[in-house]
Amino acid sequence: MPNKTALTLTFLSIFSLPASAEGLYGSFSLGNASTTDMTEAGKSASSVSYALMLGYEFNPYFSEEIGYTSLLSDASLSGYTGSTDTTVSTDGIEVAALVSWPVSEQLSIFGRIGYAVLTTSGNLSWGSFTIKNLNGLVYGPGIRINLSKEFDIRAGYTIYTLNGSSAWTSQNGSTWTNNGDAVINNNYLTGTYHF
Repeated sequence: MPNKTALTLTFLSIFSLPASAEGLYGSFSLGNASTTDMTEAGKSASSVSYALMLGYEFNPYFSEEIGYTSLLSDASLSGYTGSTDTTVSTDGIEVAALVSWPVSEQLSIFGRIGYAVLTTSGNLSWGSFTIKNLNGLVYGPGIRINLSKEFDIRAGYTIYTLNGSSAWTSQNGSTWTNNGDAVINNNYLTGTYHF
């Protein structure tokens, strides 16, 4: 009988719910975003990324959040022949759901899936381009560490698979459209405060 009791207590301690605060939370993320497919295959850029999110944790297993994301900020865009000082910026709105599995009272693993509506603008030595309605799926894994009932930190990796059409303007006023698809990878750290 004592062995069964010890086994039960051990099982409950391993799979106990984390001491996270259900309800409204705010978060700030800082990371590094990169792409090798901006407007065309082989056109690469990387930059510091950041995000401000407002979310709601329904229980230790499920949360939803929405906010502003900046993936590329005046990032140097390489791969364009005949252009120097090429820069690109990508930002917009993102909404996502987090599905978490508590490993212990302090540690959880999670999967994040959502949708982003972004805009990209770029400047080249011979013109500029804009990709509006650059929309697509957002997904990736991560871990969360509960520091207290109010504070936690996350480390994660997100893939943005985006589709859009780019509008180009040359210095002489000529305009044309092109493929605006992009895949952006983002590694990040997030600090969260539960109100």
